[in-house]
Amino acid sequence: MKLYLRSKHTIALLLAILAIVGFTASDKIDFYYFFPDSSQNNLGNLKKEMDTFFNNKNVVIGFQPFLRFSDFMHKIKENMPEFILAPEWLLKQYADELSLKPFLVPSRNGSTSYTKILMVKKDSGIDLKNMKDKTLALTSMGPMSDDILNDILFSEKNVDACSVKKIKVSKDSDAIFALALGQVDMALVVRDNLEKIERIYPKIVSNLIPLLESKPLSMPVLCYFEKNVSLESVEKMRNLFISKENTKEFSEIGNMLQIDKWIP
Repeated sequence: MKLYLRSKHTIALLLAILAIVGFTASDKIDFYYFFPDSSQNNLGNLKKEMDTFFNNKNVVIGFQPFLRFSDFMHKIKENMPEFILAPEWLLKQYADELSLKPFLVPSRNGSTSYTKILMVKKDSGIDLKNMKDKTLALTSMGPMSDDILNDILFSEKNVDACSVKKIKVSKDSDAIFALALGQVDMALVVRDNLEKIERIYPKIVSNLIPLLESKPLSMPVLCYFEKNVSLESVEKMRNLFISKENTKEFSEIGNMLQIDKWIP
């Protein structure tokens, strides 16, 4: 009997501690990630690092990264999570339908935005006047991609995104390789990703030139599903990411995601 009581008290104490420092097992928190403009291509390694971070903080959070937009949306509809880290365009398009609420945005080197570069081959002869029916490799921007492209890239140049044939790829390196191999006429990639690819494959990028630079795009936004999570859990997640004591432990993940600070 004494052993039973001692065990019972020990379990109660552990649950109390977990409740103080983070989420308990009963919270069943799911956290999905989708950001095709990230330079991080190894999602398996990202998941491993995130799981380690959460485990070290004694929080029970199931982190799941997604490579494809279709898989990401299918999983949300199949099993709505509590939190997602996703592009701003997704928030704008699905905020009302999914009751999405933003609460943290990351920054890198003091900036909460990034730009994309439209690349072509040096000898392609492609310019703003002859883009019609040309093929463009790019990462997903959801079902409203034409509107987004016109807003950030084409409208001020009197080009309509609808006139360009878009080829969806999973990551920027795929777009650059497709362009270099002549599989597409143009590639739209994040400036920082292009610089990273150039450092690794200088010969591939040496035959490419920039044609246009986009307006700034927001870094991915950390959101919660209002109908599926308590405000208490939102506050716990907020503290988990912005707490100064967690900054050092998150630094490795931050490098992978190109994030060094979170802004409310």
